[in-house]
This record gives sequence, structure tokens and C-alpha cells, in this order.
Amino acid sequence: MVKSATNFLNLYRKSLSEFFKASPLYATILFVLVPIQSVLPAATIAGSQLLLTSLNNNDSPITPAAVWSVSVIALGIAGPIVTLTQGLLTDRLVAHINLTLMEHSKKLKGIATFETANYYDELEFIRSQSGWRPVNLIVFGLDLLRDTLSVVSYIVLLAQFNFIVILLVLLPIIPQAIFTYKIQQDAFETMVDRSPQSRKMQYYAKTLLANTDAKEVRIFNAFDFFIKKYQHTFTQIHGRLSRVRLKQMRISGAYAIVNGVALVVSLYLVIVGIQRGSYPVASLLTFAVTVVSLSQSLGSLVESSSLLYDTLLFMQKYYKFLSRKDTLDVPGKTISLPKVPFAVAFNHVSFAYPETDKKVLQDITFEIDPGSTVAVVGENGSGKSTLVKLLLRLYEVSSGEIMINGTPINQLNVDAFRHQIRVVFQDYSKFNLSLLESVGIADLQGFTPENVKLALQKASAWDNFSEQKISLQSHLGKQYEDGIEISGGQWQKIAIARAFLNDDQASLAILDEPTAAIDPRSEFEIYQHFAELSKNKTVIFVTHRLSSVTMADKVLFLKSGEIMGFASHQELMRTNSEYAEMYRMQAEGYVKGLDKSENR
Repeated sequence: MVKSATNFLNLYRKSLSEFFKASPLYATILFVLVPIQSVLPAATIAGSQLLLTSLNNNDSPITPAAVWSVSVIALGIAGPIVTLTQGLLTDRLVAHINLTLMEHSKKLKGIATFETANYYDELEFIRSQSGWRPVNLIVFGLDLLRDTLSVVSYIVLLAQFNFIVILLVLLPIIPQAIFTYKIQQDAFETMVDRSPQSRKMQYYAKTLLANTDAKEVRIFNAFDFFIKKYQHTFTQIHGRLSRVRLKQMRISGAYAIVNGVALVVSLYLVIVGIQRGSYPVASLLTFAVTVVSLSQSLGSLVESSSLLYDTLLFMQKYYKFLSRKDTLDVPGKTISLPKVPFAVAFNHVSFAYPETDKKVLQDITFEIDPGSTVAVVGENGSGKSTLVKLLLRLYEVSSGEIMINGTPINQLNVDAFRHQIRVVFQDYSKFNLSLLESVGIADLQGFTPENVKLALQKASAWDNFSEQKISLQSHLGKQYEDGIEISGGQWQKIAIARAFLNDDQASLAILDEPTAAIDPRSEFEIYQHFAELSKNKTVIFVTHRLSSVTMADKVLFLKSGEIMGFASHQELMRTNSEYAEMYRMQAEGYVKGLDKSENR
């Protein structure tokens, strides 16, 4: 118990420091005004007792009346100021917490941590609650300070009575506080444990409410299917939380009765003391008001501290996330490469994704000459996209080594290295930004409206956007009021335009299925610009369309994570039967389609 209380106080102190990081001015104002605000009610009660005693003794009421008046006026003034400052600090704190999370994410150069189940649940929990938990930290954190000081000030007022009276008021609250903290911890842990289930519920609801899956859901009439899955999952997690909440209600009710009995007994003792002349008659008012206020403050203290405990458990996860290290091993001193075409070498590289033992790539060895173009082909699951991710150093290899211009990739400055690469991912991002920013994000230091427009032209996108009255300032995506919804093919053209943006500054271009969602005419126009993209840089493109491999100097043929061939297209056609068969199967499909169209 002592250890838990110590941890609570240490975490509370650490969390309070976030107030000053968010806004030193607002935090200082609050930590000056809240203590004053906390003792003013007790000062008002004391002033009332002094005023009554003065009137009863025919003494001058001016001094006690002044104490009472100043306390009441100050209490009225402090309230709005504290409320305003607390609101302003809340805004700053929410922004501070989220910006800190974003800044830490910036430090994680690799993506392995984002693809582990435990980490994802932890991150999703923090992300989903980072918008309102900081609010609770301010509200309950200040309430704890306010209630603590109020309780102390009320105890000072009660010090004029028998010590037993104070014990009767205070003792019942201690076990109640212990049980309340325990229940709050159980509730929080239940919430954390249900995080994967909650994510399932969010997915089921999103599937029916978002436009992403609207067509298939209606064609398959899958509404009842997802509604039942949502209800089943909800029933599982709601039952656990309900049991915790019912337990909390029973314990709180029991202690409320005990507390009520203790207050009645303490009132009896005060009345007996007044009858015996131990206390002045005016002290009955002080006792009646103080004991009720103290009881309320103690109850509020327990409630705010237990709710704060709940929030501090969130902060504990927040600090744990901030302490998480990058999965990439970045040396203290890194190397930057000159802007020349990259020579790429994989030396006995093997790789397995996090939390799995299955090797996606096994003993991969090949070399790419600087300035050459290499096509990477193979069936689904052969390791093509994984190879690209390793080359971009999004993961550390499990074994082996990747060399860039003769330098081990793990000795390079990660940001500088990536800045020299233009890439189009198979699962490209759809940034809900303006068209200008959605393309310009590929080179944030060097993009201009002119070179973004040129990149869109090379990606065979600009004319189409112009016809639809979509300008560089148009906001993409329907998440915002002024957003414009565009097609999947248009999104992919934007992704391709990023590869063309200031491509003369790049040393390597990587294209992972760059034209999968693009119409044949646009694909033809894009490949017309391919020679320009290939100029003065090394190019690696992953493709399922083997007709495009003729543009490559060499073809890397992968199967089940192993290299089955690495040579020119013509040589592989002569020497590699599996490659030749795969190429002919696609070619025959085109020929049959052409024959059918000509015979109509």
C-alpha cells in the first residue's frame, strides 16, 4: 500500500510538471490561485463564527464582518479566473501531450514497432484517449490539490472540538479511499484489456458507416453479419465493466451509511460539549457547516484522487511510450552519401517480420550497378515488397548486410539517405491535404507550385485534374467540409507524381507496383516518362506486368523469398524455364484477348 501510494504521488508530481511544460504562465496562475480558493470557504465559516460570537458578546462586529466580506468577495473573484485559466491551460496541455507523442513518433525511424500486436494496442489506446485524458489530468489534478487544502482548512476549524469528533469524521473515509483506488485500477485494467476487442467494435461499425466498404457490404447484404459481431463483442466487454461498476456502487453505498452514522455521533458529542459549556454556542454553526463541507470535501477528495489515479495510469502508459526506443540501430556518427546513382548490394540477407519466425527473405545476394534499372518480379508473397522495405531501411535485416555505394546501410544517416530516394509504394498513402501538399510532401524543402505541376504532368494526372476543376489548392478527401473525393487511379497518379517531384535530385527511385490502379492510356504515358525518371539514378521497380520488364537492364526473379534468377530479360527467357513460363502465360493472355477483339 505504501509503495502504491508512493508511486501514485511520484507519478502525480511528474504529471504536474506537464502543466508547466504546456504553459508556465497559466500553470503558475493556477498553482497560486487554487490554494487561495481552497481555504476561502473555511475562512468564511470562521468569519461567521467570529461574527456571531461578537454579536452575542456585544463586541464590535467590524473585524469579523470584514474577514467574512473579504473571503466571500475573493471567493467570487477567484472562481471565474480559475475557470478561465484552467480552460486555457487545458487547450495547451492537450496540444502539448499530442505534440510530444508526434515528436516521439518522429524519432522512431523504423516501422517494426508499429507492427507488433502489443505495441499497436498500446499505441491505439494512447492515441484514442490523448484528446481527453489531459483534460482529466487538469480537472482531477487540481481538484485533488483543492480538496486536500480544503480538508486541511476544515480540520483546523474542527480543532476547537474534541479529538474524537475529528476521528469520527475522518476514519471512515480511509478504507473507502483504499477500496475506491483498487476498483478504479480494476476498471482501468479492464479498459486496457478490452482494447483489442474495442478495436474490433470500431472496425465493425466503421465497415457499415464509412464509404470504404459500402459497395461490398450492400452487394453481400452483410449488415446483420457485422451488427451481430458488434453486439457479441460488446456483450463480452460490457459484462466485465458492469461487474466492476456494481462492485464500486455497493462499496460506496456501504461506506456512505457508515459515514452518516459517524457524523450523527460526532454531532451528539458537540451538543453535549455545548451543554457542558466546553464550546461556545456559535461553534454549533461552525460544526454543522464545517462537518458537512468536510464530508463533501473528503468524498470529493476520494473521488477526484481515484479518477486522477485512473488518469495517472494513462500517463504511465504515455511515459512508457515516450521511453520506447527505435528498432533501428542508429550509430552516433553517421555517413551521408554524395548525390550520385546508388550502387546497391544485398549480401546473404535474410529477414523475418516482428513476432514471427518465418523467413520472408532467405539468403538474398545480388548487386545492382549504379545508374542501372532493375525489375523485381515474382508471385504474391515472394518477398518483393519486403525487399523494398529493407532497402528503405524501414526494418533491420535479421541477418546479412545491405551495402549502398560500398557503405553498410546501417551506418548511413537515415533521413539524408531517404531524402535521396523517390518511392511509390504499393499501399501508397492518401494524404488528406491540398493537391499541392499531397505531392510536395515528397520533398518538403524543395517543392514549389511549378515543380509540383510538372510532376503531375509526368504522372499523366494534371490534364485530368484540370478538366475536373481540381486545382493545386483543392483539398483532397471527404473528411473535411471543402474536401474533394477522387478515384483510386487519381490517388495512385498523385503517388507517382511524388516520385517525379525534383527527381533530378534523387540517387535512387523505387516503384512498387506503380501503375496497378491506372488505366492503360495513362500507364503508357507514364512509361513514356520512365526514361526521364531513370536518368542519373538507379531505378528498382516491382511489377506483376511482365510486359514492362523490357525497360529494365536486369530482372530479379523471386520465389518464396529466394532468388530464382537475376539477369537480363532475354537471358532469363533462355535459361530460366519458370520465368519464361510466367512471362508467356501473361503474353498469351494479351494475345488471346487481342485475337478475340479482332474476330468480332
